[in-house]
Amino acid sequence: MAYLSVLILAIAIIVGVPVFFASYDSASCTDGKQNGDELGIDCGGSCRQLCDFQRPTPAVLWSRIDRVVSGIYNAVAYVENTNLDVGVQQISYSFRLYDANGILVSERRGITSIPPNKAFAIFEGGIDTGERTPVRVNFEFTSPFVWQPATNLATGIRISGKQLTEKSGLPRVEATAENTSLAAISNLELVALIYDASDNIVAFSRTKVDFLDKGTSAPVVFTWPEKFSASVSKVEILVRTVGL
Repeated sequence: MAYLSVLILAIAIIVGVPVFFASYDSASCTDGKQNGDELGIDCGGSCRQLCDFQRPTPAVLWSRIDRVVSGIYNAVAYVENTNLDVGVQQISYSFRLYDANGILVSERRGITSIPPNKAFAIFEGGIDTGERTPVRVNFEFTSPFVWQPATNLATGIRISGKQLTEKSGLPRVEATAENTSLAAISNLELVALIYDASDNIVAFSRTKVDFLDKGTSAPVVFTWPEKFSASVSKVEILVRTVGL
């Protein structure tokens, strides 16, 4: 009887051990599955790769509207992505403009990209408000953040020679954009932010450069159809490439 028990145990070990190892799904950070202490598929836990939901969400530091002419407004949002190596190829957003009673006056939706490790501006121009006057704006991203490895090409762009001048009595900002990187850069978007002495936004404007070859520069000009409502203390120019 004891011999039979030993024989059964031996057979169980011989058969069971290979089956166990054949069916055991060991935790791995490269197997395309969520296992072990992973928080997602091959990410989180003991894996070096963070899951997308663990990455810091881009911060919308502020959003503003600026009257262009009667019934027409521009809107801008100042956004910062602190993730060093990932961006978003395509994401939806909306600007909602409200009057003094909190009633929605106008909404503008759009699609943009988010560069890595960058403070940047999202600009919408020519928003028609009719005869109503908006006094505040709300900006938000309206689709999920789908992170992808990315390089911030705009870090190779150097802005120099900023000058606030006038032409025909109207304000304008002139500067030079220089591509100091080792490759050509396309689809540059530049937003000029005008501040008063208290760091309040006075006005803003946008211009674009379609192509800037390596080692070359181009003049950039920002204009406004009316004079500023306050004295200018500082001009900031934010640069990014549209699309990763």
